[in-house]
Amino acid sequence: MPRVLFSALVGILAAASLAWSAPARAGNDDMKTCADAAEKAQRSRNEGKLKDAREQLVVCARSVCPGVIRKDCEPWLSELDARLPTVVVSAKDGAGKELLDVRVSIDGALVTSKLDSRPIPVDPGPHAFKYERDGSPAIEKSVVFREGEKNRVLDVVFESEAPKKEPVAEKEKEKPTEVAGAPIAGLVFAGIGALAVENFVLFDLSAKGSADTLRGTCAPRCAQSDVDSVSGKLIIADVSLGVGIVALGVATYLLITHYSAKPAHVQIGLGGVGGRF
Repeated sequence: MPRVLFSALVGILAAASLAWSAPARAGNDDMKTCADAAEKAQRSRNEGKLKDAREQLVVCARSVCPGVIRKDCEPWLSELDARLPTVVVSAKDGAGKELLDVRVSIDGALVTSKLDSRPIPVDPGPHAFKYERDGSPAIEKSVVFREGEKNRVLDVVFESEAPKKEPVAEKEKEKPTEVAGAPIAGLVFAGIGALAVENFVLFDLSAKGSADTLRGTCAPRCAQSDVDSVSGKLIIADVSLGVGIVALGVATYLLITHYSAKPAHVQIGLGGVGGRF
């Protein structure tokens, strides 16, 4: 019986020891966490990192922290709440409609993926803001905040992304290209053909006039040189006619082929060239 009582007593003492040591360990862990948070908060506050300092002060101002630590953290927390700037982002589209599907990044870090009109805390000083939403170009702005500046409203207007238009100057440059689009070779052949036909007319008329003169004066005993002169003019006339026909045919082919493949704004035909004869 005494042995049974002794065993029971040992069990009771062991359970009591465990029950006492568990809160002690938990209390030690909380004390270390609170002390570390208070130290980090003070360091961040001195460096001007008010956001980081506030996050640590929230930890060391909890009721589980020792009173000596809370005595410092609670007033520091109230002080930082008054010093820490806050901003509210308001976004609209080009028609003035309120937008909520906007992502906001500050200094490269995403702070919210949707606007909800709640203030966003920021450290004092300059910051790079970036606003993004699907279907619109991103907007970037630099903003400077002062200590104690509360609920500063940043208005953002998103324009729909429109297709790029060619500058008017570029379109004007294209017009001469269309006019001058006819192949140069076709125009050259047309000019050669026109000159050749013109030569044919001139030499043919000259030869006929000389022949009529010879018939009325010395035929049939005209000098051989006069007869050869008339024959030479007729040969030149025939050659010019042949060259003109071939050149005009080539020019017609080149121009028709070009304009049937790519219609131009200004139509160029043989009528303007052929009007010379």
